[in-house]
Amino acid sequence: MIRRNFTILLLFNAILFLISPESWPVQEEPLTVEQVISWVDKQMTFETRSAVATMRIIENKRERIKKMKIFSRGIEDSFMVFESPKRDKGVKFLKIGGNLWTYFPSTEKVIKISGHLLRQSMMGSDFSYEDMMESKDLLSSYSGQFLADEEFEGELCYVIELVEKVKGTTYPRRKSWICKETLLPVKEELYAKTGKLLKVITFHDVVQYENRRYPKRFIMRDMLKKKSMTEFIIDEVKFHIPVPEGIFNKRNLNRSIQF
Repeated sequence: MIRRNFTILLLFNAILFLISPESWPVQEEPLTVEQVISWVDKQMTFETRSAVATMRIIENKRERIKKMKIFSRGIEDSFMVFESPKRDKGVKFLKIGGNLWTYFPSTEKVIKISGHLLRQSMMGSDFSYEDMMESKDLLSSYSGQFLADEEFEGELCYVIELVEKVKGTTYPRRKSWICKETLLPVKEELYAKTGKLLKVITFHDVVQYENRRYPKRFIMRDMLKKKSMTEFIIDEVKFHIPVPEGIFNKRNLNRSIQF
């Protein structure tokens, strides 16, 4: 559910290298904004990942819990299967490159999600389908500049403004708080081209997974909704694992699949 956005697709779409503490940049001189963004990309991305996750949706004091399994290959491909609640069991999402399909057991139909449908809420959450479709790392898509140093929840952070350099990004501008110690994002504000604040995502509970650090919990707030938030919790995760043969295939949407 980032990746490039740090949205469910952060969760879905995640990508590249494994980072070891020994390979972190030596900070005898101040880091450039490009170096900071690059290290964020490297820590928040991976080659492959499987995860068991919980999505907790709160809207107007009503709480809904959804559980799912996810398998991702880079930022391009992901397969998600909902396991609960009962009414959502068997709902699947498949992302292959720039295409997204969904399958609902109640209708037994595979539907391609495109156009204006991408801006709609994913399963009633604060994440949109468009959030799932981000397919490039931050450094490739945005130009950055340092704004200030600030504390956020006790962490001293770089505050960086990111402005799109590739047209067609979901969020043309974003403002990121990057922890100076971990070089991980702790907060991000996502803006429309008009400058209107659309969403705020925060990152919590950083955990050491073998030789990488990664947030275990993400909270997304859609600022166009009132009294709404979605918490995405990674219950189990494995990085850099073999890709199940043929998993990223439309034929798997309407049949049982294990991974």
